[in-house]
Amino acid sequence: MTPLCPLPPPLPGFAPPLRACDAWLAVTPDADRLTFSDAAADLLGLPHDAAADALPGSLPESLRDALRQADGDFILTVPAYGEERVLSVRVADDPDARLGPGTRLVVLHDDTDTIRLQRALADSEGRLQAILGAAMDA
Repeated sequence: MTPLCPLPPPLPGFAPPLRACDAWLAVTPDADRLTFSDAAADLLGLPHDAAADALPGSLPESLRDALRQADGDFILTVPAYGEERVLSVRVADDPDARLGPGTRLVVLHDDTDTIRLQRALADSEGRLQAILGAAMDA
């Protein structure tokens, strides 16, 4: 069986390795020029045909500003899919220098659903402990 999203060889500084279906951006250091994957276009609501050399205004302002200042990985909340989404953002030097020297590769991971599940699990565990505590007292 062929996986839907095969893993290529790992990139230095990235774990897990960058996959073909990951949401990624390649940006210049000042975040004025970028190119991106189809998955990033879907996540950020960008037009797929603009992926060749998009204008900086196509990125959410909070992400663009964070990328200009970023010197490492960070977490950011951006509007996507009609709601606020929590993104883990990994930043590293682009080994292919897609946009010239100093290009950075940015991998976006949407952690919103994971965070919701963790909170729901914590709430459920809290309720279970309360029930067990009440049962022991009875």
